[in-house]
Amino acid sequence: RPRRPAPAAACAHRIRCRAMSATELDRALHASVLKREAWKEQQFREEKERQDEQIRLGFGATDMCVEELKKLVDSDRRMYYRTSELNDKLYIHYKGWKEIRGLEGWTGFCAVFAQG
Repeated sequence: RPRRPAPAAACAHRIRCRAMSATELDRALHASVLKREAWKEQQFREEKERQDEQIRLGFGATDMCVEELKKLVDSDRRMYYRTSELNDKLYIHYKGWKEIRGLEGWTGFCAVFAQG
């Protein structure tokens, strides 16, 4: 069973609604909808910006350096040795790096696979 508002509050609400014309009521409703939609749009925009930032950081935002190569080696321990001199292959596909550098410690590798 729905809860009924207090008699004084219900009476005040009816008086306010009667005092407003249908046009004014429509305008007030429209303004509240626009306000809610603006809030949703702002949240959507902020979320999209966060996602775009994550994508930008993931593709080519970093430079090829010793730290990035260590992250690469740590990310796949089945494929790489922890010691850079022992690795004979290096897979750097789709990292977005513009230059190949930072390979001073990689003395034993035979092949670099870099596509994209």
